[in-house]
Amino acid sequence: MRLNYLGPACLGIDHPALEGYDLTHFKTSCYLVGGSRKRMYSR
Repeated sequence: MRLNYLGPACLGIDHPALEGYDLTHFKTSCYLVGGSRKRMYSR
C-alpha cells in the first residue's frame, strides 16, 4: 500500500476526494493522507 501525505486538513487543500467537505471544521491537528494499492517497491 502506498500512502501520500497531502497536508493539514485546515488549509483547504483542493483534492477530488474532499469535494463537498467543509475543511474549516477540522482542527489543526488533523492531517490528510491518501492511500492506494500501488506498491512502493518491487521484489
